[in-house]
Amino acid sequence: MTKKKDEVVEGKQKVVEEDQGTLPVANTSTEMTTQETEPFDDGMGEITQDDLIIPRLKVGQKQSPGDVAGKLFIDVTGDMVDEMQLVLLKLNKSRVLFPEDFSRDSEPLCKSQDFITPEASDEFTSMADKCSECTYGKWAKSNSGKQKPPRCQETWNFLVLDFESYMPCWFSLKSTALKPARKIISMLKLRGTAKRIPAWGFKFTVNVDARIGDSGDSYLPVFSALQELSTEDRRSMDLIHDQLAGETVEPDTPNAPTDKSDPDDF
Repeated sequence: MTKKKDEVVEGKQKVVEEDQGTLPVANTSTEMTTQETEPFDDGMGEITQDDLIIPRLKVGQKQSPGDVAGKLFIDVTGDMVDEMQLVLLKLNKSRVLFPEDFSRDSEPLCKSQDFITPEASDEFTSMADKCSECTYGKWAKSNSGKQKPPRCQETWNFLVLDFESYMPCWFSLKSTALKPARKIISMLKLRGTAKRIPAWGFKFTVNVDARIGDSGDSYLPVFSALQELSTEDRRSMDLIHDQLAGETVEPDTPNAPTDKSDPDDF
């Protein structure tokens, strides 16, 4: 358990460290000078952070359950918005291979949590010793001569924080959503390296844009407005990053293995 006192100038944000294992709390009162945190009973008994589910942030499609098409929504809370400000805490790339006769009940044939080594499991046999050697992870040509995307789907898993609510979420992007994902990661990498600031030292905006295709309308995330955080906010993010750095994400299994519009495709 950690207790800490911080001197805060008027109008600035104060970060409060609480019991180990809980997220830090941001306090923005302008009349606060010095405050000491005390342990409190949250009524949750022996529940720890390891027992909690980190929600998934998704882009609603026309086929998604409920009236969420063209919206950002959080699966656990049901919150639905047009735009969010996010902070990237962590990024990992993964792969998952589904059967060709995919259905919503299909289980993965193979998967990798680190984009390098297939995961060993009693449920399936890995297709290769390394992802880089697997034919299912490579582009191929269709019968018509067009480039055909790999059957083993590449996914970028963003562990993000909603800057307004401090709610952490997994935001998994694949298929056509990888193009905007690469743009925001490039911006964070280039600016962060130049200024020696980690990814969680910036916030950025995400909203949704419609994409017209042969199979109908679909929706993609759009990232913009990269902003450097204040010193006080940076300190909050440092603490939260340290708390969540060990989190891992399971593949979002109800995903279509093709590039068609799907409720959970983005």
